[in-house]
Amino acid sequence: MKDFYSTYLTSLMQREGNFFSRSFQSKGENIFHGEILDSEFCDYTVKLVKEHIYNIDKFVNPTNSMHSSAVSTQELGIKNFVDTFAKDILEDVVNSLFLNRSKIIFDSIHSYIVRYGAKYDRELGLHVDDSIVTMNLCLNDGFSGSDLILNGTTCPIHMDTAIINNQEICIKQKKGFMILHAGKNRHYVTPIESGERYNLIAWCQNNDEKNKWFEALNNNHCLDYCEIS
Repeated sequence: MKDFYSTYLTSLMQREGNFFSRSFQSKGENIFHGEILDSEFCDYTVKLVKEHIYNIDKFVNPTNSMHSSAVSTQELGIKNFVDTFAKDILEDVVNSLFLNRSKIIFDSIHSYIVRYGAKYDRELGLHVDDSIVTMNLCLNDGFSGSDLILNGTTCPIHMDTAIINNQEICIKQKKGFMILHAGKNRHYVTPIESGERYNLIAWCQNNDEKNKWFEALNNNHCLDYCEIS
């Protein structure tokens, strides 16, 4: 396992820097969809999850308050890969794509695998992430439904503002394709209709951004990037 991820990361690092940015298409304000990691990576990661879950499924610790069936990358032994990938590749990609934001720095990474299906989480309600940027990578195919719906970047005091349908952006999950979006873009997941979906999620966190969020929450004021007010 260690050899696969270290070899794969080395191969990625040998590519041209702008290769990754060119792989993405804009889907809306600071929302991008593209393919960086191939089927070999996806298949190997899903295989690792399934083998791991077979042994410890009853003892999985929740990775956050929203998912009952998620598994941390730390538990899977791939956290170092995800951290290095995020810091050495993804941070540069984000800064080349998110052009209306000041330089974004990832101070920490919280990553995990989500599982959607009849035996797992079925859907996910409207929320924002504990991140400045979220990476969402679909690891498999063979499912229907379970679309990601984004509804605009918000501040804490406008989190519960009514959804405006014409602001919604729907992205259908596709194996090998990664979604990058501002962590504070409100989003939810529609019910899965058939099959199972596995996704690698990385919350790329920034300490200053987190402090500003909680300061706004405590003082009941809006933030300048809020699109919902």
